Amino acid sequence: MKIGFGFGILCQVSNFYCHIILKNLRSPGGEGGYQIPKGFLFNIVTCANYTTEIYQWLGFNIATQTVAGYVFLVVATFIMTNWAFAKHRRLKKVCLLTFYISVHQYGLQKNVCIPPESFLVKDKDTYFIK
Repeated sequence: MKIGFGFGILCQVSNFYCHIILKNLRSPGGEGGYQIPKGFLFNIVTCANYTTEIYQWLGFNIATQTVAGYVFLVVATFIMTNWAFAKHRRLKKVCLLTFYISVHQYGLQKNVCIPPESFLVKDKDTYFIK
């Protein structure tokens, strides 16, 4: 229980830090184009904020061990992973069209959401959960 709670708190703080990184990408006037997040977990996954939130809910469920919590974790993981796939595809398109750099140069061959490679199968331009 304590391990799950501690893991959940660590992931929640990491999620907060991811949102600070995303917030700092915006210009003070609120105008400007799309920017690519870099640093922290964004170097490993495209959507670090979704990844940390999924792991935060995993920690919560390790601590509470309720069926409803695990059902919520599965549904939330499915939804956030779909959002991450859409964002990853959009980022690849923006990277190619706006920044005139190849996907390989930028390093978008990274995971979409959940870091462990064993969860994801890479098929050319798409990722999907095994």
